[in-house]
Amino acid sequence: MIRKASIGRALARGDAGFDEALHASSFSAYDSGKRPDHIYQANNADDVIAAVKVAIAENKKISIVSGGHSFSQNHIRDGGILLDVSRLNAMEIDARNKTAIIGPGCLSGDLDAALAKKGLLFPVAHAYTVGMGGFLLQGGFGWDSQVVGIACESVMAIDVVLADGSLVHASETENADLLWAARGAGLLWRCCPVPPEAARSSQIFGHEDAGVQASSYGGADGMGRQHQA
Repeated sequence: MIRKASIGRALARGDAGFDEALHASSFSAYDSGKRPDHIYQANNADDVIAAVKVAIAENKKISIVSGGHSFSQNHIRDGGILLDVSRLNAMEIDARNKTAIIGPGCLSGDLDAALAKKGLLFPVAHAYTVGMGGFLLQGGFGWDSQVVGIACESVMAIDVVLADGSLVHASETENADLLWAARGAGLLWRCCPVPPEAARSSQIFGHEDAGVQASSYGGADGMGRQHQA
């Protein structure tokens, strides 16, 4: 996956750069052969709204990608519109109130590094390049989740574009049903101080410990298990 810092574009199937933009949206190098009718690379909320309104006018379905870490490439489908929000990756951290506002295209590793400079943490994904939009839609079990809970539990508010193209804010007191149902747009997060100590250990087991016979290609390295203490 090659994440571009360039300004987003609207591309139709067959346009120059279409396949490049499609492949760049996925962490996997596998080409499923599926192609959407259009790719919209959003630079801001207005671009997202524009893509939704096109989908309404043309009666097309939308798939969305923020980080593209789905190995099965769930966002790449035949027909419809692919909305790429990876460029919506701005971060605004309020160390005093221990909150952060980010875009769904923000990468876990980038957010973790920025928070660490402020003495804060958030249970981001274990892989650096996971986009936070998709991560939160999965609930978000990340670093220190066994201590601070899964990521979506700390989401305080979201800005979301609805199916009719309207942009609304949702929190515990405003559009609370959307806060519960949709986690992956502009986000206001509750963070917490970095603990004084953190550790990670690796445990390696041989095939004989698992009660299976080593294969010709598996060698004696066995199966790795990792956890964070």
